[in-house]
Amino acid sequence: MIEDELTSELPAQPRRAMTGGIVIAAGSRVSVAITGAATTIAIARLLGPAGAGTFAVAQSVIIISTTLATLGLDHGILYYVSSGAWEAMGAHRASQRLAFSVGLVAGAVVVLIRLAVPSLLRGLSISTTLLLAAAVPFALSWLYTSIIALGTDDYEGYVLPPAVQSACSLALAAGLAAWRGIVGGIAGLAIAHVATALLALIRRRGRENRRATDRARASKAPIGPRNKLRPALRFGLKGYAANAMQFLNLRLDLLILNGVASVVAVGHYAVAVSVTSVMWLLPWALSDILLPRVAALSADVGDQSTLDAVEIKGLRHNSAITSLLTAILAAALVVLVVPIYGARFSAAVGLGLILLPGAAFLALAAPMTATVTGRGRPDLILIVALIVTPLTIGMYATLIPLLGATGAAVSSTGSYAVTFLVTAIMYRRVTGRSLIVMLPTRSELLDYQLLAGRGATIMTRLRSHT
Repeated sequence: MIEDELTSELPAQPRRAMTGGIVIAAGSRVSVAITGAATTIAIARLLGPAGAGTFAVAQSVIIISTTLATLGLDHGILYYVSSGAWEAMGAHRASQRLAFSVGLVAGAVVVLIRLAVPSLLRGLSISTTLLLAAAVPFALSWLYTSIIALGTDDYEGYVLPPAVQSACSLALAAGLAAWRGIVGGIAGLAIAHVATALLALIRRRGRENRRATDRARASKAPIGPRNKLRPALRFGLKGYAANAMQFLNLRLDLLILNGVASVVAVGHYAVAVSVTSVMWLLPWALSDILLPRVAALSADVGDQSTLDAVEIKGLRHNSAITSLLTAILAAALVVLVVPIYGARFSAAVGLGLILLPGAAFLALAAPMTATVTGRGRPDLILIVALIVTPLTIGMYATLIPLLGATGAAVSSTGSYAVTFLVTAIMYRRVTGRSLIVMLPTRSELLDYQLLAGRGATIMTRLRSHT
């Protein structure tokens, strides 16, 4: 049993409030959205639809490569560290070794794909592909560092790496694109991942040193790095295939479109995806904090009432947030896309409106996925992926060659809707709850009033940590 293995010499630290974590995670995702949108706009203005399409493909290459290269260890780390079965220092050291060894292999695979199927990565030269391949180990490095921080309730350490990476991408990719075109933009993207990994490692090392000092002052023996790498990988592998297939569903449409349509169409579709993906910022921030808390509460068999309350609150708040964001993004697509991106991107408006309902469905599924995984059933999320992925690939293969970017948008929306329906079935299987529990109540509205009052204090604390 996991509980029998918790033999730390240090007293257990109280869990931080979820509200603070959600606010911090949401603030980080909003900042990432702002800097990411600014990067997309800058690239689009500098390089036009063709350049925007190629840059989006480059981003997708890093994201897909990193996701596939995790081997599920990110989920395993989060589960074991948050439940207390794996000491953070040992988890960090083991994960960094794996990040650079597996990351190099993943980068090599990217280069081989570029050589074997150049049409799939059209627009990327050999040199730019090598830059992206070199960035993969560093992207894995900062990902693992941030996941360990989340598992220890170090919310600041969790949100800073993606925020730093996005801000660095804005400064470097946009700046270098103005100087060297698409090659400069991709170089800036790769350098941003390297810089983020190094900064995250420096911050993590500082926390380890402070922890070692605390042990010395308390006259405690140092805690050895309990080797939970294999159990973490075994746990993570259950959800790895599901996570990998989900990201393929999210990103494969762009790569297939890149192979069969013009780079201009890819640029239009990339902008539509960029705008509608804002839908997932707050739901995914909530789910990020929900998963480790569900895992921790699930380990405490005597705290079922608290577990139920946390899960239901998360689901209801997510429904309210998603409804509001759907209305906001619909208006933004119609009113803001052309003035911001330029008249050359007017086709992105219709594509975005097609994608929007699907994006809402996927946002609604996020806390259900976190709940099922946190309760130790990633195998059920794998079943969701096994059902949805073949259907998605079939739609992509049929509709994208036939309808181009419109086919990609229709296929994606259909995929996201099916994902929501099957995830809801798995959620009910684990919790026994029907979808009616998603409807917000007056209690959730009161929560927002309390949340607004705490927001300023928490953001001040975040700035002090940076």
